[in-house]
Amino acid sequence: MAAASQNRVLLLTPAFSGADGISLVSRLIAGAVAPDHALEVWSLGDAEGALQPGWRGASGSKLRFCGWALEESLHSLRGATVIVLHLNVAPVALSLAERGARVVVFLHGVECWRPLTRLQKAALRKASLLMSNSEYTAQRFKLANPEFATSSLAVCHPGIPDLAFPPASVPAARPDALIVGRMVAEERYKGHDQLLELWPKLLLDVPAARLLAVGDGDDRQRLQEKARALGLGEAVCFLGKVPDEELLRLYSECACFVMPSRGEGFGLVFLEAMRAGKPCILGPGASAEIVEDGASGFITDPSDSERLLACLRRLFTDAALRAAMGAAARAEFLRRFTDSHFRQRCRAALGIDAKGALCAG
Repeated sequence: MAAASQNRVLLLTPAFSGADGISLVSRLIAGAVAPDHALEVWSLGDAEGALQPGWRGASGSKLRFCGWALEESLHSLRGATVIVLHLNVAPVALSLAERGARVVVFLHGVECWRPLTRLQKAALRKASLLMSNSEYTAQRFKLANPEFATSSLAVCHPGIPDLAFPPASVPAARPDALIVGRMVAEERYKGHDQLLELWPKLLLDVPAARLLAVGDGDDRQRLQEKARALGLGEAVCFLGKVPDEELLRLYSECACFVMPSRGEGFGLVFLEAMRAGKPCILGPGASAEIVEDGASGFITDPSDSERLLACLRRLFTDAALRAAMGAAARAEFLRRFTDSHFRQRCRAALGIDAKGALCAG
């Protein structure tokens, strides 16, 4: 490997090409950095040869991933920047930091809301810059890890590309609420259970109301059985994973997006809904940095089932309110949350100047 240069950036990520949030943020950061720098990507989860030439996929092999870092540490890395996209791969950067690399670690959510492991702490102590996807993530991280309470974190809200949506094939007033998220036992905080439990009451006022659930996981069967036990029938549709084109159609045609989660570090699906001009019903936390309560959506504690029910009822039955909130959501997306906005935030946090030079501090 050639000696490191001031222009070299190495991005370490659990995944790069997937549909998950980490992959998307990895691609966003790569896009922000690549125009001015010699970018290399190491992906733990991607298959070998699946990425562009010169980038590395470890096919899930932690041994191979760590081996690359040991190989790199045989050389001076002074002037290089290493951007780590998840705490779980941060320890791999320790040997790179020892050889002079500037290390940047991006914090996303629940993985940093608990006490760090010894190696994670060591990696963060070596980092020159900590970034987080929200103020909420930064606060939760510091509460769980008091030794970093005075550390400076650069908040960099993600953004997503604006897209053209297909024309709606059903009337806009169709009473469908959409939730998009993994259905896994360790992420029951997303709010699927709360929605199923209140849906029978909602049907008393809005008999045609449907909940469309996109996503899959080891908890899906339990949720489907719960829906059957509640007698919800066709009022709840479990759609599994859907192609991108189908997901865009669902966003375009739903009345609102609802995910009363209590564990989101940010929530890219909220941006997807806002991009489509849909009001959102969200749980507390990072959502307050995205949605203005009462203007572009509603923020409500998922344990307050009566308020959650009232928010759904209002959006299903008040077409004028739904349209106004949807327009406000779309406007806010265009004002703050496109991929170009993220690129500007990311480059500023990394210290990339107007000429493309990257701060070595």
